[in-house]
Amino acid sequence: LNSIVKGNGYHLLSISTNNVAVANNNFIWNGGEEPIDISGKIENIYFINNIVYSKQYQMRRIRFLEASRPPDYQSFYFDYNLYHVPDNDVIFYSNNRNYNFKEYQKAFKVEMNSRNVNPEFSNPLQDEYQLKQNSPAIDRGCFYTNPVSQGIKNKFAVKNALFFYKNFVSDDYQRIMFKGINETYDVVDVNYENNTISLNKDTRFALNDEIG
Repeated sequence: LNSIVKGNGYHLLSISTNNVAVANNNFIWNGGEEPIDISGKIENIYFINNIVYSKQYQMRRIRFLEASRPPDYQSFYFDYNLYHVPDNDVIFYSNNRNYNFKEYQKAFKVEMNSRNVNPEFSNPLQDEYQLKQNSPAIDRGCFYTNPVSQGIKNKFAVKNALFFYKNFVSDDYQRIMFKGINETYDVVDVNYENNTISLNKDTRFALNDEIG
């Protein structure tokens, strides 16, 4: 969550285990091996609100390496991302074939809200990744998940708890908001088996009040 991952060596991201959520990150590729590898017979992979950006005029492929786990596998969710390779398409790989971005969307019916476009960073050559005012990335992301129970005081169930974490350092809690509620909350506990989260204070919300 909320990281800048950059490099020119091995993968920027390699996912080979179950139950992984990757959201709101910048992946900055500047040479080296494939930027992202998804491999193995894995389940429940979420990749949303990320920017994958190449500093070079080409970028190695984003790969789905297990033939039984293509991009549209039933427990994978890839959407609301931005990809950019200057003067070139981003390339995806699955089951011994390469796809450019439009082919990838058409073949797998995934990332329908994603774009292959320059995110307009302020000065990426100097590693300044703030977004310019005209950036197509602004307000293009999605909320993480939504509540599925009204909860008891500050504890309630969500559709997917993978996007939340607990931190025992009080000044570094994960801070969240509900859509339509102008107030912030800190996540103080997460139960991934039961998909429940606990906040630092009681709240009232509707079940369609998405969380981000």
